[in-house]
Amino acid sequence: MKKILTLMIIASCASNVMLATTTLQVSMGGTNTGNLKTVLSAENLNTCEYLVLNGEIDARDFKTMRDAMPALTTVDLRSADIAEYSGTEGTAGTDEFTYEANEIPSDAFNNKSTLTTIYLPTSCTKIGKYAFYNCSY
Repeated sequence: MKKILTLMIIASCASNVMLATTTLQVSMGGTNTGNLKTVLSAENLNTCEYLVLNGEIDARDFKTMRDAMPALTTVDLRSADIAEYSGTEGTAGTDEFTYEANEIPSDAFNNKSTLTTIYLPTSCTKIGKYAFYNCSY
């Protein structure tokens, strides 16, 4: 009997932890495309564990998820569309680079050790080089 009771307590604790997960649902697109870092507050950036993005995003948003969201474990992009982006603020460094539409950008989550789950958009046709390099799961 004690073993069953102990297991029930552990299950209850696990449920409470799941409820404490910080989840954000963000609508992107229009002037928000590429501006995830400014759409979210500093607190949201630092504490969000589960992020759901809807609408249009680009390589700059992937860079924000990778570099500015230290607690992020799960990303849901099922309702997102990845737009083309050309510039120096994407995931591949500071050189001018063109990121294709419908592609998880190169280096998108490179070294993002907290990332455990990602739901890709149905429109995704390609995953860029090193997109998930050094992810722990």
